[in-house]
Amino acid sequence: MTSDIPDYMAPGSVAAVHLTFRNKGDTTWSAGTLYRLGAQLRNRVLWTNFPDGGFAVNCSNMRVFMGSDAAPYTYCTFAFDLKAPTTPEHTHSRLRWSGREWNGSEIL
Repeated sequence: MTSDIPDYMAPGSVAAVHLTFRNKGDTTWSAGTLYRLGAQLRNRVLWTNFPDGGFAVNCSNMRVFMGSDAAPYTYCTFAFDLKAPTTPEHTHSRLRWSGREWNGSEIL
């Protein structure tokens, strides 16, 4: 996974970010079948501006949709904005597969 997430954001600031993942499996990740990046309960950073679709109900219930399918051994990028809280916080996110389970390590 690669990203351009800033190491630091001033309170209340906004940063456009991109997270790129490589599909190392033998199944295509289809943008239309709920492969999404999702926020977890401990997250306190708001995600906004989803160019490929997404939603933010609250800081622990947000999803960023894939812009296109990712065939095996290709890449997909999730793009969105992070809005820093007014007090210092950390965010916790994982890739959510098919709307059912969390996958991989925390990435933010």
